[in-house]
Amino acid sequence: MHLDPILPEIMKILSVIVLIALVIRKFKQPGPIAYILAGICLGPTLLGVESDIDVMSRVGSFGVIFLLFFVGQEISVRQITENWKVAVIGTLAQIIVSVGIVYLVGYYLSWSWQRSILIGFAVSLSSTAVAINILEEKKLLKSNVGKDVITVLVSQDLAIVPMLIVLGAIAEKNDSIHVNPWLQAAGGLVLIISIVLTKLAVKRGIKVLQFIKGDSELQFFVPILICLTFSFITGYFEISTALGAFIAGIITSSLGEKEWFHKTLEPFKILFVGIFFVSVGMMIDLKFVKENIGIISLLTFLAFFINTAINSIMFKALGRPVGESLYGGALLGQIGEFGFILAAIGYKLDIINLYAYQLIMSVTGITLFLTPAWATMIGKSSEIWRKQGTADIKNSVG
Repeated sequence: MHLDPILPEIMKILSVIVLIALVIRKFKQPGPIAYILAGICLGPTLLGVESDIDVMSRVGSFGVIFLLFFVGQEISVRQITENWKVAVIGTLAQIIVSVGIVYLVGYYLSWSWQRSILIGFAVSLSSTAVAINILEEKKLLKSNVGKDVITVLVSQDLAIVPMLIVLGAIAEKNDSIHVNPWLQAAGGLVLIISIVLTKLAVKRGIKVLQFIKGDSELQFFVPILICLTFSFITGYFEISTALGAFIAGIITSSLGEKEWFHKTLEPFKILFVGIFFVSVGMMIDLKFVKENIGIISLLTFLAFFINTAINSIMFKALGRPVGESLYGGALLGQIGEFGFILAAIGYKLDIINLYAYQLIMSVTGITLFLTPAWATMIGKSSEIWRKQGTADIKNSVG
């Protein structure tokens, strides 16, 4: 009578996470692996915990928002503008080549051209959560590799908008996706004005957040409010919510308040990022994977190979050392969380059937799980090239 039925479920989830995390840490593996493994164990194939995966995924998306908020505090607008070639050339090349290769595979497998485009889009988008988690654990966020990877990830967040427009145009169903470019332009203007006003305030010595100095309660709520407000603004203007959090991080860093912002939001980031990865693990249907191991293995390898090769070649062409290029490419080798979103939209619009939807979900989840091992393997294999100026990686990978 007095026991809430959700309490045993929460205890089961936390117990599995803690036990797996303890084992994983013994082998010096990053947190996301433990969370995804816990999700697989908790999923319908094994323990079958009665949890709403969609709700967990949506709650976990706040982890990505807080993650980008922290990263924004480490990056300046100047660094992003100086890296514009990485963003533009890298993103365009990755999308075009990914769609082209998947189209060839789809032709051999008798896929429709619409399905090939959707899967090509999904393959071309890397995971912000996984890549940044690895960079944080290896203390490479401020390295050249970290800056390049973050620049590509931010530009990919923006690329999801034209992708949605294309999917809406090629869908055979009438309820296509509607994206308002004027609304997006207005959103971009709001972000630019916010950054300019922040710079003016700093230049004139105005202490914008002075009113919360010394107030522990306000210092708890204000950072969360700022982060979520900018995420809401970009979401409302049909731009990525993660990008809004990233801009909020840049602004708060400019105000010189990142120290206690980090201290306040760190527990939230850990909690929500953990929930996100657990939800990813719960989406992996082991029975479906077993029945389709051949095509899943092929697509997983292609995803890693395509993304790593494209980004590595692009980084090298822009003058980065070979070792940095390979490692940066490996960090971007997986299919990102937007793969789940594109799969859901494609299924809703009848671009893909249930089988293709489960295929994308499985391959995406597996690449997220394997990324730390893939990045470590590529990092170690490029040891001979690290002497060309990548000392910041030398003591970090592996």
